[in-house]
Amino acid sequence: MRNLDVAILSATEAINETATGRFLANMLASTAQYDNDLRSQRVKEGMFKCAESGRFPHIVPLGYLNFTQPDGTKTIILDPQKAEWVKYLLTEFSKGIYLAEELRKKINKLGLHSRKGKPMSAQLVNKILNNKFYYGAISYAGKEFMGNHPKLIDEATYYKNQQLLRKNHSKGDAEANARNSEFFILRHLVICGFCGRPLTACWSVGKLGVRYPYYRCYRKDCPSKQRNIAKAKLEEAFIKYLEDAQTGTAERF
Repeated sequence: MRNLDVAILSATEAINETATGRFLANMLASTAQYDNDLRSQRVKEGMFKCAESGRFPHIVPLGYLNFTQPDGTKTIILDPQKAEWVKYLLTEFSKGIYLAEELRKKINKLGLHSRKGKPMSAQLVNKILNNKFYYGAISYAGKEFMGNHPKLIDEATYYKNQQLLRKNHSKGDAEANARNSEFFILRHLVICGFCGRPLTACWSVGKLGVRYPYYRCYRKDCPSKQRNIAKAKLEEAFIKYLEDAQTGTAERF
C-alpha cells in the first residue's frame, strides 16, 4: 500500500509512518485477521455439527423449502407446489422409459419451473437426478450424513438413476463418436507423412464463431511445420489419388 502512496489513518490509534506506528498497525491488522479467522472457524464448526445432527445447513434444493417455525426452530419442509413434480421426475427417470432431455421437456410443459420461474434447464435436471438429498443424505465438508428431512425417493431409486445416467452418457458418447467418424471418413485411415502416426480430426472455431473441420497429426513433436490440413483439401487429394491409382499413374499420397 505504501508503494501506491496509500496511508492508513485512524482516529483512535497512533498509526503513522514511524517504527512504532507501523508496529501498531501490523498488530491491529493481525488481531483483526485473527478475529475474522476465528469467526469463520466457529461458523464452519457450527455448520458441520448442524449437518452431523441431520439438519441441512444451506439453502435446500428444488422441491423443498427452508422453514422457520413460530418458536424460531428452523426446519425443512416439502414445497407444496414443486415437491410432487420433482418426485415425478426422479421416479419416471428410474423406470428407464425416458431420457433426461425428454423428461425435461415434459415437465416444463406440465408446469415445473425453477425457483426463478424459468423453464427447467438440462443442467438443473441433471443436478436433481444426481442429488443424494432427495433420498435423505446430506453431504458436507467431504462427509455424508443422513438427514431428518422428508424424503422424495428411496436410496434404490437414486442408484438406479445413476446407473441409467451412466448408460445414457456412454451411449451418447458412442453416438457422437459414430457421427464424428462418418463425417471425418479419413480419420485414423491416413497416416502422417512425417512421423507415420494416424491422423485424427478436429474442429477449429474462427473469429466469427464459424467452425472449420480439419485433419491433424496429434503428435506434438511431429517434424511437420503444418500439423493441420483442411478436411476438404485432404479428401479431394485422396479422391484424386484413388482415381490416379485406377489408371496406374498414382504417386505416393
